[in-house]
Amino acid sequence: MKQLIAIAAAAAIASGTAFADEKSDKQAFREAYKAYQAAIAQGDKNQALAQGKLAFEHGEKIYGPDHKNTATLLLNYGSLVRDDNEAAKLLKDAVNRYEKLYGKDAEQLIDPLIELASKSAGFGSLGVARKHYSRALRLAEKHHPNDPFVEGQIRLEMGSVALHESRAREALRHLVRAKELFSGVDDPAIRHRLAQADFQIGKYKMAKKEYEEAETALLSSLDVYEEIAPNAQMTMTNHAFLIRVYEEQGMRDQATKHCRAIGAKSPTNPDQDYLPVYRSSPIYPASAHRAGKEGYAVIELTVDENGFVKDPAVIERKGHSAFETASLEAAQKFRYAPRYENGEAVATTGVRYRFTYSIRN
Repeated sequence: MKQLIAIAAAAAIASGTAFADEKSDKQAFREAYKAYQAAIAQGDKNQALAQGKLAFEHGEKIYGPDHKNTATLLLNYGSLVRDDNEAAKLLKDAVNRYEKLYGKDAEQLIDPLIELASKSAGFGSLGVARKHYSRALRLAEKHHPNDPFVEGQIRLEMGSVALHESRAREALRHLVRAKELFSGVDDPAIRHRLAQADFQIGKYKMAKKEYEEAETALLSSLDVYEEIAPNAQMTMTNHAFLIRVYEEQGMRDQATKHCRAIGAKSPTNPDQDYLPVYRSSPIYPASAHRAGKEGYAVIELTVDENGFVKDPAVIERKGHSAFETASLEAAQKFRYAPRYENGEAVATTGVRYRFTYSIRN
């Protein structure tokens, strides 16, 4: 919602450049804004940021600081800045300009407030973000009382931020409400948001070890992600979470289809380490701990066509002998995304994994 509204609002700017006093600024602005639009369409964030900044700087000279076009250009630019502190300063300025232009209760403030909230949501700063989100939510309820997308998007973001801040109850309240608002609406954009809400709820339930409810939510989100973006990172992450849900319950066969899905859609780079998609940390052997022994063990294993570990063996060890048994037991619980050749899953031999044992004071 945010980016689409910002771009649509700014699209009207180009037609007004004929009123510019300085020809050089007008030309520079038109070129920068055209390049900004092209970069947004291509998903090139670096170029969009650079051209968005230029468009704002030249646009402000043309229109002046108090024009609605200048405020929109600032919103576009600030939304793309990666440093949250810098972005928050720019977006706070944008909010102030929108307030002067439209009033403090105008619906035009919803978009800049959401952007400001998202950039103010660094770890430990939920209170600041909540203030802006809550204000945007109040305006959404006032101006869009029958629009599930606007309120639902705000609650989805509030829930995601709260979840990141480990505020579980607050997160679940917003996420469940977002899901209620999105459910039953036959619109591709809203279905995508519903999948995001389900995914976040699944993460919450997984963290609470409520695995059956986590499975339901994650499968619902996966249905949508597989349809709209089967090879996207979010889809792969969803598969990985479901692997964890099943493995934690000892339902290893149910995890297999998700291991194979990741392997089929994310070919392993031979130049990178072949790492498990689910791993179990070894228990530090009590005998080694009592003796104050540290060290490591290197396990060599085979990954079969379903991602199971076969024939693990210790090929190197330093420190207590008990590190061998602990490492072998942990490795047996690993799951991998199997490698594929010519469209078929194949076994991979000679895979190595190093377990390190360190006593922390």
